Amino acid sequence: MKIQKVYKKGDSQINEDSCVVNEAAQVFAAIDGATGLFGAPGYLASRTLQEDLSKMTESSSLYQSIQQANERLGTEMVDYYETNIGKLAIPVITEIPKSQRSTAGIAVVKIHPERKNLEYVHAGDCMLFLRYKTGEIRSVTYDGIHYFDDLAIKEMVRLRKEDPAISQQEIQQSVNAILLSNKEKLNTIEGYGIIDGSEEALEYISYGRLPLHQVTDLLLVSDGLLLPTDGSETDIWMETAKLAFENGLHSLVEAVERREEGDADCKMYPRFKQRDDKTGILLEFE
Repeated sequence: MKIQKVYKKGDSQINEDSCVVNEAAQVFAAIDGATGLFGAPGYLASRTLQEDLSKMTESSSLYQSIQQANERLGTEMVDYYETNIGKLAIPVITEIPKSQRSTAGIAVVKIHPERKNLEYVHAGDCMLFLRYKTGEIRSVTYDGIHYFDDLAIKEMVRLRKEDPAISQQEIQQSVNAILLSNKEKLNTIEGYGIIDGSEEALEYISYGRLPLHQVTDLLLVSDGLLLPTDGSETDIWMETAKLAFENGLHSLVEAVERREEGDADCKMYPRFKQRDDKTGILLEFE
């Protein structure tokens, strides 16, 4: 099996993504940490998941490892909050506002030793794709956050039309109300699933087992590797996966960065920041 890996920091001072390549246990993951609004940093969630998945062995249960990492995240987030933000009436994760929690999306697989099948766990906007001998590409996961991000992005576009001179910072301040509303919907039936240290997180992740017959390649990516779009593409995630499978992860990175560098003010390809953190793993089965 050949492994391609990409792990690059975006505009932030710290890369809040995490990446797992645990070959001994055949566990691979792309993890996208998100900082709470005026809250805990995203790397707290992403690195907690990374640490537990990196410790897995061949006999470890993937779901149980995610469960344990999520529980540990809840404890560590309470400690972080009380040390850095403020005291809680009761020191439990549910006392921390959803908008201030450190969260993480994840796409992780554990491959059977004889490559008969894989287990997977998914939350948020990290994605898992398979390619078959026929060339067909299958999206195993669904980006549950895209709809909510799009609400804020559409407001950004509207503000620019009203005032072409408005700055990116002013736009960000204006859409914070939408972002706060989106955060309140995490791990609810009206929203999306995300790892946040709460018991509810385990009710809204997706997980399962898939056979690997006829599978030639497997792709795991954070949304930082999603091709920036002007909205004209019908399925930008599938276009992203196709580019990675056909030309490799580094070609995908180059394509993403060309669009980012050519659109520093985020007008041509509306998005929250010029450069996002980028994490990807491409497995080619021999």
